[in-house]
Amino acid sequence: APYKEAMLVVIAYTEEAAANESDSGEGATSSRRVVETVPRRPELRIISYENDPVSSDALETHGWQYTHCRNYSLAYLHDGVDEMLYVISPKDVVLAQPRGPDDHVHFLMEHSKFEEALAAAEATASQLQFYSVAQIGRTILDLLLERGEVRRAASMLPAILKDDRGAWREWILLFEAQGLLAELVEFVPTTAPQLEADLYDLIITHLLANDHAGLLTVVSKWPPSLYSMTSVILAVERAHASFA
Repeated sequence: APYKEAMLVVIAYTEEAAANESDSGEGATSSRRVVETVPRRPELRIISYENDPVSSDALETHGWQYTHCRNYSLAYLHDGVDEMLYVISPKDVVLAQPRGPDDHVHFLMEHSKFEEALAAAEATASQLQFYSVAQIGRTILDLLLERGEVRRAASMLPAILKDDRGAWREWILLFEAQGLLAELVEFVPTTAPQLEADLYDLIITHLLANDHAGLLTVVSKWPPSLYSMTSVILAVERAHASFA
């Protein structure tokens, strides 16, 4: 069937060999190999007029394991606005439609290409029907933390949260509650946005108790105006008293 400009849509039917060995007789010392073929799932392929492949999608039609090439057909309809393709098999009629931005984002998410999924969502934000950029970002962070990919999650926070100070507070407190704050420190913004001083105090206090090298790096890079010097002094005094 024709598809857009200079392309064709075809149904591809392929088989794979299933080799079985059967004895040629009782007590035989050799065996006879009987080669059979079994169907693969049918594919909807888009090719150019020059026979160059553009895309290929395997279809999950009912009973494809027992359906042969002569049992498939492809119907093409054009109502002047939309192109519609129907894949017809003995037990199914499948409507094939072009992938939209939501499908592309879903595909990238399913294949754990989270950075690409976020970029695709932002590039087509106005065209998304079933997702929002914020929803996708939240889902990505939740999935990464569930998988234990803490540093990857932390590294994506600036791209996902941007200048949302409320969201930054939420995620910093979540990382702190789960004992993961050390992984987040280098990705915490100090400008655009500048966060509330108590969040920087929280990070410095955590580093003071757990990571002196990290503390030195932070106080060397962060301007003193970001955090409360009084809070830091009190934290140092408490730490000193605990070792006394």
